[in-house]
Amino acid sequence: MAPQASFLPSSMAPAGGAFAESRHSGASASAALFAGAGAGDGAASGGRSAIALDDDLYGQQQQLFRSQDEELEDLSVGIQRLGEVGLTISRELDEQSGLLGELDGDLDGLGGRLGAAQAKMVKLIKESKKTQYCLILFLAILFIFLATIAFS
Repeated sequence: MAPQASFLPSSMAPAGGAFAESRHSGASASAALFAGAGAGDGAASGGRSAIALDDDLYGQQQQLFRSQDEELEDLSVGIQRLGEVGLTISRELDEQSGLLGELDGDLDGLGGRLGAAQAKMVKLIKESKKTQYCLILFLAILFIFLATIAFS
C-alpha cells in the first residue's frame, strides 16, 4: 500500500500512512519503513527507490515553493515601495500645481502693473520731447539775443 500512496499528491495521501510520515520526517522515516526488508527483495528495493525519488521530488518542490515565496515577498515589498513613491509623487505634483497657480496669478498682476508703468513711461517720454524742443527753442532765442547785444 505504501508504494501506491507515494504516487498520490500530498492532499490525497492517507493521513496516517507511511507516505505522510515520510513527508514530514524526511528520509529517516522511509528508511525505518523498509528496515525489515532484505537486500535480495526486488519489490522492496524498487519500492525504496520510488519512495526515495518521491521524497527527493517533494523536497525539491518544497525548496522551490520556499524560494518562490521569498521572491514573491521581495516583489511585494518592491511593489509597496513603488506605491509609496507613486503617492509621494502625486502629493508633490499637487503641491507644485498649487504653487504654479499662485505664480500664474502673481505674474498676471505683475503684467498689469508693468503695462501701467510702460504707459506712464511712454507719456513721460512724449512730454520730455516737447520739453526738450521748448528748451532748445528758448536757448536758441537767448543765444540770438545775446549775440546781437554782444556784436552791436
